Parts: sequence; structure tokens; C-alpha cells
Amino acid sequence: MTITSIEQISRRQNRVCVDGEPAFTISDKGLRDLGISISEGKELSEEDSSALMKEAERLAAKCAMDHLVRRDYSEEELYQLLIRKGFSPQLACQGIAYVDSYGYLDDERYARQYISSKKGTVSRMKLIYALRKKGVSDDITESVLAEEGWDDTEGARHMILKKYRPQNMPAKGSRDYQKLCRSLISRGYSFGSIRSAYDSILADEDEEI
Repeated sequence: MTITSIEQISRRQNRVCVDGEPAFTISDKGLRDLGISISEGKELSEEDSSALMKEAERLAAKCAMDHLVRRDYSEEELYQLLIRKGFSPQLACQGIAYVDSYGYLDDERYARQYISSKKGTVSRMKLIYALRKKGVSDDITESVLAEEGWDDTEGARHMILKKYRPQNMPAKGSRDYQKLCRSLISRGYSFGSIRSAYDSILADEDEEI
């Protein structure tokens, strides 16, 4: 193993490249505590290489754990975070395997919490697309949406009432109504859910009268 470069990326953190590839980040104190003399271009002994990579694996696991303590992440989201933190793909996978072995990483749980936080504010289509970008499979998202009994009508109501008071709703077929429909369709709502939301708002207004 050859240390290709050691780049200081912050006041106390260094990015270590091994055999030409970014491998991990480590603090100045971490380097000192290892008791291994590390310099650019130095080829490490087998013993030192083993000690250094063991510490790198520990750091990747700690980084993954520290972030999961703050909030849930999908597996893909956490993997990309570790890569951005300067860990190699191999070490990022090892960090993920560590937290996953304790049950701290669960895409289904992540999807359930994410969907719950967005209930009544976004469309089903937007949710599926957002979770897909975070690495959650469509199958998991669809399963959780079915469990939650997701209905886009609630989200469409929310969007309509952000724009109009019930007593000022545009008449069906009017230019403003068509504009409203186009706006909601662009946000992933179906015409059926928009119509149901619109009718339910008018029905609530009639009951109050």
C-alpha cells in the first residue's frame, strides 16, 4: 500500500489517498494516535497497512452512525454521503454494512417516515419520484403508500386552499379553474383527485352556510 497524497481539507481533517484513489478522511489527532509515520509517496508495511485500514473502517462506521443518530437516511443516501466525506466506495460499503448489521438502516422505515412527513402536502407521483432519487425502490414506496391509504385528494385540497378561500373558488370551466387544474397536474395530481378536492371544499362551504 502506497500513500499517494495527504490533502488537508479543513483545519483538522485530512483526505488520504491510497494507491492513487481517495481512501478516507482522518483528523490530525487520529493520525498521531495511530503511531504510524505517514507521508506522501511512502509505501507502508503490511502491519501498518492493516492498522491504517482498520482505523479507516472504524471511521467510516462512526461517520455513518453519527449521521444516523441525527436522522434516518436511505441506504443510497448514506452511501453518497460517505463518498462525499472522502471515503472510498469500498469503505463506504463497509460503513453501511456495519450500521445495517445493527438494524439502524431500513429503507422501508425511512420511506414510512418520509411519507408521513409529507402527507397532505405533495402528490403520490412526487413522493415516488423523490424517494426514487434517494435510492428507495418503487416497490417499497408503493407498499408503504398502500399501507398508509394514501389519497391525493388531501394534498390537492391543501394546494387549492393555499391559493383560494372557499368562498372565492373559481367556477368550474372558468379560465381560472383551468389554470388551477394545469398547475396541480404539473405537480403530479390527477384530474380526478383535483375534482374530488374541489368538490369537497365546496361541499364543506355549503354545510357551513
